Amino acid sequence: MTTLVNIVLACGVLSAVIYASRLLTFRGTFGAFIIAVFIWSTRGVSWLLVLLLFFVVGSVGTKWKYKHKERAGTAEARKGRRSIENVLGSSYAPLLFVVFSSPVGFLASVAGAMADNLASELGVLSPNVRLITTLRRVPRGTDGGVSLWGLFVSFVAAGVIAAVSPLMGITDAATVAIIWLSGFAGSLFDSVLGATLERRGTIGKTEVNIAATLFSGLLALALVQADVAVALAAYLPFKY
Repeated sequence: MTTLVNIVLACGVLSAVIYASRLLTFRGTFGAFIIAVFIWSTRGVSWLLVLLLFFVVGSVGTKWKYKHKERAGTAEARKGRRSIENVLGSSYAPLLFVVFSSPVGFLASVAGAMADNLASELGVLSPNVRLITTLRRVPRGTDGGVSLWGLFVSFVAAGVIAAVSPLMGITDAATVAIIWLSGFAGSLFDSVLGATLERRGTIGKTEVNIAATLFSGLLALALVQADVAVALAAYLPFKY
């Protein structure tokens, strides 16, 4: 009981700082608080630190050149403050993997969320955006639009999450590579869904985020289950 009380207090202080920093709305902050307490109390602080890394880096990406994005009409609403919908869209899939105690799925889904978030927030700064399904040039901020800069940012962002895999006890380079590539693949899948179902109004952005991050986690698990990590290890020139 004492440990749970300490966790609640720590998450409460962290949530207060986040809200005071105007990074989340009140409902978004409350949702993040509940998620943080659940993850820390059930799987440990290392799992929470991974999600916190995504939140901090993603928030920096949202605020980066915000005025420029605002003038271009591509900035996040509410002056960059994320809502409960944003929180749930990014954390739904990771929470599923928390429930099923799957560090590989969890890391890959967070890598997918980070890759998509930074690709969206920084990729819109590129003047040359094309629809991922047809490669037709489209305005910045178009659902399903990608750029070379955005793809590069997405790839690096997924790698940042993969790089902290040792926090979850994953130390072999092949599995880390699978988490990295699965996160990047999830970002691409997000763009495909954005260019098709989201543009038609069939599903919204939250549903796209959930589907893409779930795709990242399941893809990583499928590749590990198929012993792709074992085969990949033979070709990697380094050990993690």
